Amino acid sequence: MPQDYIVKGQRYTLPDGLTNEEARAKIDAYLEKQGTETEEPKNESDTYEGFLAEVGEGILSGLINIPTGVVELGAELVDLGADTSYAKEVHETVEEWKKGVGIDPEGTAGAIAEGLVQFGIPGLGAASAVSKISKIGKAATKLSRGQKIGGLGKPVRVSLTKGEKVALATQQMVAAGVADAVVATDGTQTIGDFFESGPTITDKYNVGDSGSEDAARRLSNRLSFFVEGGALAGALPPVLSGLGSAFTKATTARLPVVETSVGELISAPANKITGAIGKRIEDAKDKVLDAQQTPSTMDKVISKTAGLLSPGGFLPTAKTIRTQDVKQKAFYRIETKGKDKTTFKKQYKTREDAEAVIRDLAITDASQTKRYKEINKEIDKISSDKNRVATDKGRIKDLEQERRQLIEGKFNELIENDFNVSRRYKDVKTGRIVVERIDIAKESSLINPLIEAYLKEAEGKFKGIENEIDKVLKKREYVEQTDLTKQKILNTLYEFFSGNEAVTKNINLISPDFAKFAEIGLPKELLKPMKELVDLKDSLTKDILNSATVQNLPSIKDLRRGKKSPLRPPKSFKHDENLPGDKVDQWIEIKRNQGFLIREDVEDALKNSMMASDGTTSGFLTRKYRILEDSKYEYNTNTVEDVVNMFTKEREIVAGVEQAISPDVLVRMNEHVSKVFNEHLEPVRTRVKNAERDGLAPDQKDLELIAKLDYQAEKGVKPTRQQIEKYIDIVFQNQKGRQQANLRGVGNTYRAPIQKIPITILNKRKIDIPTLKAIYGEVKNAREAYVNTIAQMAQFKGVDNFYSLFRKVVDDDIARNGRNSIYHNTNNRTIGDDAQKFIKTPKGYQSYILGKSSLIKNQIDELAPGETPFGAMHGIAMPSEMWKSMSHIVMNDVNDTGRIARAIYGGFLKLKGYSQYAKTILSPITQVRNVVSASLFAVAQGNVGRGANVMESVRLVKNDILQRYKGDDLAYLVDLQKRGVIGSQAELRELQSNIRRGIGYEAGVDSRTLRGQKEFQDTRTSVGDASEAGRYGTKTDPVLMKRLKETNFTGFTGSIDKGIKKGASIVENMYKGGDDIWKIYNYEFELNKLRTARAKHLAKGKGDAVEVKKLAKDFDEKFLKGQRIEDFAADRVRNLVPNYDLTSPLVAGLRRLPVGNFISFPAEIIRTGFNTLDTAMKELSSNIPEVRQIGMRRLMGSLGTFVALPITIREMAMNLTETSDEEMRAIQNMSAPFQKNSTLLPVGRDKNGHIEVIDFSHTNPYDTLIRPFTALLRSLDNDGKLGKDGVEKVRRASYEAFSEFFTPFLSESIITARVRDVLPVTMYGRGGETMSGAKIFKTGEGGDAFGDQLAKGFIHVIEGITPGASPFRVPVGSNFNDIEFGRFTRGVGDLGPEPSTGKEYTTSGELLRALTGLNTQSYDPDRLGMFKANEFKAARSTAATLYNREIKKSVTTPESILDAWTRANNARLRTFRKFRQDFLDLQSLGATRQQIIQRLKKENVGNKEIGSVINNRYIPFFPSRDSFIDAREKGHTIPLDEIRKRYQESLGMSLDPVEEVEKEIDDVSEVNTQEPVQKTEPVVTDVPPSPVVSAPQVSPVARDINTRLATLLNPNDRIIAERQQRNIG
Repeated sequence: MPQDYIVKGQRYTLPDGLTNEEARAKIDAYLEKQGTETEEPKNESDTYEGFLAEVGEGILSGLINIPTGVVELGAELVDLGADTSYAKEVHETVEEWKKGVGIDPEGTAGAIAEGLVQFGIPGLGAASAVSKISKIGKAATKLSRGQKIGGLGKPVRVSLTKGEKVALATQQMVAAGVADAVVATDGTQTIGDFFESGPTITDKYNVGDSGSEDAARRLSNRLSFFVEGGALAGALPPVLSGLGSAFTKATTARLPVVETSVGELISAPANKITGAIGKRIEDAKDKVLDAQQTPSTMDKVISKTAGLLSPGGFLPTAKTIRTQDVKQKAFYRIETKGKDKTTFKKQYKTREDAEAVIRDLAITDASQTKRYKEINKEIDKISSDKNRVATDKGRIKDLEQERRQLIEGKFNELIENDFNVSRRYKDVKTGRIVVERIDIAKESSLINPLIEAYLKEAEGKFKGIENEIDKVLKKREYVEQTDLTKQKILNTLYEFFSGNEAVTKNINLISPDFAKFAEIGLPKELLKPMKELVDLKDSLTKDILNSATVQNLPSIKDLRRGKKSPLRPPKSFKHDENLPGDKVDQWIEIKRNQGFLIREDVEDALKNSMMASDGTTSGFLTRKYRILEDSKYEYNTNTVEDVVNMFTKEREIVAGVEQAISPDVLVRMNEHVSKVFNEHLEPVRTRVKNAERDGLAPDQKDLELIAKLDYQAEKGVKPTRQQIEKYIDIVFQNQKGRQQANLRGVGNTYRAPIQKIPITILNKRKIDIPTLKAIYGEVKNAREAYVNTIAQMAQFKGVDNFYSLFRKVVDDDIARNGRNSIYHNTNNRTIGDDAQKFIKTPKGYQSYILGKSSLIKNQIDELAPGETPFGAMHGIAMPSEMWKSMSHIVMNDVNDTGRIARAIYGGFLKLKGYSQYAKTILSPITQVRNVVSASLFAVAQGNVGRGANVMESVRLVKNDILQRYKGDDLAYLVDLQKRGVIGSQAELRELQSNIRRGIGYEAGVDSRTLRGQKEFQDTRTSVGDASEAGRYGTKTDPVLMKRLKETNFTGFTGSIDKGIKKGASIVENMYKGGDDIWKIYNYEFELNKLRTARAKHLAKGKGDAVEVKKLAKDFDEKFLKGQRIEDFAADRVRNLVPNYDLTSPLVAGLRRLPVGNFISFPAEIIRTGFNTLDTAMKELSSNIPEVRQIGMRRLMGSLGTFVALPITIREMAMNLTETSDEEMRAIQNMSAPFQKNSTLLPVGRDKNGHIEVIDFSHTNPYDTLIRPFTALLRSLDNDGKLGKDGVEKVRRASYEAFSEFFTPFLSESIITARVRDVLPVTMYGRGGETMSGAKIFKTGEGGDAFGDQLAKGFIHVIEGITPGASPFRVPVGSNFNDIEFGRFTRGVGDLGPEPSTGKEYTTSGELLRALTGLNTQSYDPDRLGMFKANEFKAARSTAATLYNREIKKSVTTPESILDAWTRANNARLRTFRKFRQDFLDLQSLGATRQQIIQRLKKENVGNKEIGSVINNRYIPFFPSRDSFIDAREKGHTIPLDEIRKRYQESLGMSLDPVEEVEKEIDDVSEVNTQEPVQKTEPVVTDVPPSPVVSAPQVSPVARDINTRLATLLNPNDRIIAERQQRNIG
């Protein structure tokens, strides 16, 4: 039987029976005969600089060739006529210059890049230009955007005719061909040249040709480029499109016999499975939510798991609600003004009808005036004289005009002082049934996008007014006004928005008086943008006015009508005859003073804040104060001086101008000082009074304080400076004290609603005392104040709408199921329906009542309607599990320990966020890669082609980042934001959440908390189970919180200057924008697909109106589910592209753990990946053929992206670079642990001949989906070679797959890994070593000094939060003086190789890396050998530890020791086999055996271990001398005979990862003495080797072990060992 031998890593097959010497002699003779003695493998050309560098040079060369080709064309025309050689000179000059500057692309990658740039850019540009210039092209562009063409007498069309399509394609072909012909340079190959056949083969340069002949040759060659360029541009797109369309139609068309399509056959099983799973989950949820059912343990597990993994938890999903259609009909009523306001019952259809009644009153009042009577008398006198009637017609007209003016004056007086005409609405049932599809889980996720949309609109509009100010100030008339600045104008705008009467009285937005504008320093050009800002605010005000929250407030009208109302006075309340009004009026006034919200008051306030019909407006801003925004705020001496001046000089600064304080304000200021002092002195006076009562002397300090603060405002005396300073301090400390008291909370954990209506917006207590504004630190920033106001109003609208829709679902469920409903309305107050009685029922015990349940379980503490944050859902009882999905756990502190722990852990989470932020958002490479990788979201949906314009998406996002909107850009982006399409980048939002919020914590005073201490008790419930605390934190949008708080931004503190703030905001927006580009593209593409499908479906009606209506109903109701087509497309994007707003509660909780990097993104990839497949299957099962085509396109796109793309691109890369499977396997094995299952693409070799690869997994966002399967296949493949049994194969493969799946969620975060690297082993650290084994600092004897360890450890941790854009890098184990330039800086600056690694980088390569996000890595066998050697030593030591740990025990048994030896030996065998595989892989990567041996020796790997691995013979584990000594000291009995027996059995085992192994020639000694022979061409390969048979003789290693044993045993054992030694010898 033939025998295989290995020499120099090559396999040779020789006849069996030869000795080693005979075999070696035959192989040497063969090598000598072949003349192929050992040679070093030759690399590519010495000028090859690596993949990135060559591609970069290819791009530059292509760009240079474009103008060169144009110039050459001009020169060729001259040469043709003048018989010169200018074209040749131009070409040679440019080529020599490119070589001189190092632009000489080599290899396949460089040539491809050069060709794509040189011909692709001009060709595509020309084809695109045709689409923009030609008439047909413009029509096609309109149609692609969903617009129609035609009209004005021409038929309206939704598509091009066949003739137009052919004409457009021809135009594009010609344009692309001409462009390629123009830019072609001499010597460039055509496709015909490559295949050496066809009509486009070019003519080569002939030395003997004249100048004109050579020019003719060149021009003829350009014709070839014209033909090929036009053919590719015209034929390739329609061919590919046609193939795709034909495949889609073929697979979705129903077969005639079976009446089903291939797509339906594919989707049926999948839909059946997913349908069954979905039904099981819904059934489990229903059982858990229904108090009348008893769910099984499995039901609880299924429902709980589904609740944690779904974005909405237990919230209701899509429900169909049927209600009677109700339309609001407007009418008008007349009201009286003043405290005794009365509304007349009569209704008027129009305002004119109502005003006519008031006008009649005005006529009556005017007729009683003296002048009115005189006018009537004179008119009568003239009218009675016929002569005068003719002559005094003009006089009569004048008198009548004066009389009308008198009436109008009286009318205006009545409107201004006595009456008001108000517009009201009433619901009128139309009799039509309205079917609504309400998805509460979806609506919940759309609240933050709605708020973000209004924020975007507010910021965009305010940016518009700032741009207008900049433009205006450049005009001559304003340049001359030196005192008019942008800041002064903005200050005036702030005063206008905040309602300063001195400003508002001069501004009318409908009938402006620009002279008054000029008086207060407002340019007239600001009128339009100011009105836009007011209009936006007013639109939100109207929504709030009509909201359920406002309409549910207690009303005076309801009370007067006898309805039950919280406004009804208690029986104990007594009427005061000395005060105006009846008992009810007096009680209502008391409630008003207490801040109780009354509907009529709120409606009046909201109406008054809106712009009046005459164009005037009052203030509406939500003022911001630093004391409420910044916990570190302290007032300073400037504050003191400002307040003192207000009292002493009676002046304040308004809009940058010093103004006098009005007398009534001065009175309020003095009264407030008196009030503050009296409240502060109340306990002091009580102490003095008590002391005097007890006959004791009062404390002198108390008496001094009373004297010091003795101030009464009514005396008309101003407070002294000392009193003013004390007043400032008391006011400041009082407010700080209230905030700190609220921060202490009410317990360690409680539940707060995720979405709360900011009810305080209806009950804002205006601070109208300038002294308080100064002390609190009013933030007079017009932009911040306006945006903050819009944000709160938008939040009110969004949350109120959510609860209103939820109430519809509740009412419908109660109407359908009665008392069997899972909900219960406790507001009815019928017998048995009130909250107190309900909570005592079994159903009530398992429910939570919104706005009524207290913190203490099963107790009621009801909020007033004006305090509840739940709007229309107030008083609705729901299952506790559902309430948990609507709320989040907030962790609070009851002691200092809790606060300290929270501060430490919260700070750590922020640090985690900082580190991730630095390495992603602040990394230009990652920014670019984010845009590139997001393109695959479109490919996965099959959204490739002409369905949308990616450049249009880029333009929109660019304008959004810069806030430079054109036309309807802002409105369009706001619409997309409201739909939740854009602004939800998963990684960015997770970082912002960790940085800004840290651990879940909620302060008692917050724009999102509604009241003070009491509301914490009312809006939270206790946590029943400690395990529930795993969901602490909040789903509140962190970006919203950022923009609501001036100092809360991007995690940087307020001390950082505004430039850094702005820069951070820009890079965040850029990162988000990279995601938004493809989301906009996907939205437009989905919209286009839906519109096209609907149009084609309706076209089947062939003009029959009835049939078309039927087809439209079929498409709209069955497929679109009654949604607008825009909403449906938006939902597609939200559910099929990663979206932060839809992350599950489980992911929200995991984000706050120290493990995991960007877990929101992989979680969203998994969700959207499976959603994509599920959506495709559902579309394929549709009865509408056009929808099935969409489904097949989506299925092909997803499978192609998830599976085919990585495999195909890898195989292409291997073929192009001629990389073998063996080399590829070695690359995969030698990669870092996190890259073991990555998709690695070989791209050639670097200048040192080392294989260079790109990790495609960094670019492929769907790698998370395929990585577990890759791990499974690789594990089965490897284990198959290791000869493992089937069960073990499956176990290990499953472990590998699950490990890869959970790695993104459970792996160490960046900062966690860094901290663990430097912590001591005793503190769960790695003792100065990274996970890969790299040394940060050395410990122990001979190691680094403690100070150096601290310094190196500190630098190592800091490097974890160093921005990716930093021009410096910190090598592992560096000290402060070892920091070096980073890769990009070094390459672009041509600064030479890195001192720490010796790696060199080129300018072109680094520029390409920066522009594409692509990054290569080289596999240097020598460097890899160093890492693998250290990895082997560590694993070998770990294996020995398994045995030593057992020996060190105080009590053990021989059986346990033998088991420990077996485990240690098995671990050692795995380690040696792994090292053997590393050795083979290093050889595959080009290292010689001698090079590997030298490297291993450098790393202090023992000769015996090296020999074992090289010769494929295993040396088993044998206990150390110290372990025998330890065993003897502890009295352990070592089963030495059994250990020796097992040792002999495993000695010499094969280490090869194959079932059969080859016989090696060299023994251990040859490793150290002989230079092995290299053979580049084996005699025979792929011959199965023979297994090694254990020889009966004992190796020298075993003899040595027995000798060592003899010195350690007791005398009797030693004698036995010596005998065995002699026998062996």
